[in-house]
Amino acid sequence: MAYSDFKTLDQMNHELGIVIKGDNELYRHIEPVQLTQWFVDTVKMAYTKAIQINTESARQALIVDNVLLELNQLMTISFFLENTFNVDSSKGLTGNHDGIISQSDNQLYITSPVVVLVEAKKSDLGSGLPQCIAEMEAARIFNEQKGNPISPMVL
Repeated sequence: MAYSDFKTLDQMNHELGIVIKGDNELYRHIEPVQLTQWFVDTVKMAYTKAIQINTESARQALIVDNVLLELNQLMTISFFLENTFNVDSSKGLTGNHDGIISQSDNQLYITSPVVVLVEAKKSDLGSGLPQCIAEMEAARIFNEQKGNPISPMVL
């Protein structure tokens, strides 16, 4: 089983014991950051082109990569794109992630703490939610195993 094998929220609850709550204000207290002018100008150009090209690789190259570069300007991170991230095969938490961001300058291998970057599904955001949650659960377990727990995510 792999991250992409998770298809329903009921499956998330049954197989991983994850309960989805839809009403919360978890991130309400977070203040926005000031983006660099480079990022603002680049994304204005890149977004239009990515939408016109309309492929996964165009969105990755023109949007996601620039977001990661901007994040790297704001804080020390490393990021890994399409790497294998096998955390717990007994739970089906194996496979490749779209991306992993680590709060570390180590670009050689994945170190904790991590968060995952998951591509939105083209036609239906909801259909990708179970895979996203499975990858988030893998990140939570990985961080705990490395002695770097992060408080749970609430959707």
